[in-house]
Amino acid sequence: MEKTSRDFPDILPTAIESININCEPVLSGSRGIVKYKYWTFNYDAIEKELYESENICDTIHKYFFFEKNPLSLEEQAYPLSYGLVIYKDIVQVLLELSIFYQPQNVYCITVDQGASKIYKKFVENLPKCFKNIKTFYLSGTDLPLRTNLEMVRIMKALNGSINTDVEQFEQDRYRIMEVIF
Repeated sequence: MEKTSRDFPDILPTAIESININCEPVLSGSRGIVKYKYWTFNYDAIEKELYESENICDTIHKYFFFEKNPLSLEEQAYPLSYGLVIYKDIVQVLLELSIFYQPQNVYCITVDQGASKIYKKFVENLPKCFKNIKTFYLSGTDLPLRTNLEMVRIMKALNGSINTDVEQFEQDRYRIMEVIF
């Protein structure tokens, strides 16, 4: 099995401690630092590159890290399944997916009708990059509150049962809603 990010727990603290950080420019408000105060992440440039890329797999991996091997034997032996309903912000979707992605899990992604044609086409091509992208329900902007290993242990403890709640839509819920000003 190849090494994963969990195989190096002793290196990270040492590496962080060895970084020479000079806080003086921050404390004194130097011009070079002040410009970073107003910096914002440009999702549009990455999105444009993703949509226009001839090889979306390479472009995805240029910006986002996806584990290539299970992080533990326990997780490998107990793969999970995730379902996502998405319709916008492909950069955010890929960022969030990369955070909880594990190669042994299965991901079922549904694109809402409201999505643009280019968005739908891009998502349709994701299985070319990830053989396990094809169910736990997540909306496109939610993140799991547990690690993959914690979820494996919870699912094993539930012994095949499902802990979910789905209710009929209340047609008149807007009529009875209180408005607070």
